[in-house]
Amino acid sequence: MTFGRGEDRDIRIGHEPPDDFVSRDAGSLTGLRGGVLIRNTSRTQAVRFLAMPGPELRIRPGMAVGSMPFEQVRIDIPGRYGAEYTLHLDARGMLSPPDLGPVEEPVRDNGQVTRYGASRLSERERRMLAALCEPVLTLAGSRPATYREIAERLGRTTPASVRTGLDRLRNRLSDTDGIPGLRGDEDAGDTAGFLEALAHWAIETGEIDGGVVREVLAGAP
Repeated sequence: MTFGRGEDRDIRIGHEPPDDFVSRDAGSLTGLRGGVLIRNTSRTQAVRFLAMPGPELRIRPGMAVGSMPFEQVRIDIPGRYGAEYTLHLDARGMLSPPDLGPVEEPVRDNGQVTRYGASRLSERERRMLAALCEPVLTLAGSRPATYREIAERLGRTTPASVRTGLDRLRNRLSDTDGIPGLRGDEDAGDTAGFLEALAHWAIETGEIDGGVVREVLAGAP
């Protein structure tokens, strides 16, 4: 399906009243196994992708993003004077497609198990990571929590103590477990970038998910 301001689009937006900030050919949606491919076919305008819940991304002109692994996503197409045109995509019906047979060659097992997680996490570290990731796992388009927000969520601690604990965890993950991407912004002082990278690692590896958040933060303020 296509969307945009043009008359031949399957989904028309920004045409009544005319909004010439919206591209005539803004994008397209393609059904895939397990989700939807969102393609920005505009030559000039970016659109916003928000997982519900999950992260927020900018889909730039010519760029394509899959909805996977999120069941529901929102696409916001900007208009003139702050107008916004929203598409809500519900991919739950595409998560169990009919069996069409094998589509890829099976991967040969060389006996080496892929390991992305940490060798160990203390209970305090799991609680800090859960509080860090909670906004991303429960809110649409949200960023990880700040040191202050983590401290307030956990109670009986301070932002400085949280920062020290997460710094130690980050260093151990980098030095002992060899996990990349957790120290690259250290020299630039980009602590927000480090927190976002740490949250992405925790969620993508399955160390923290909605169940862990509910479990370890039960009874927190």
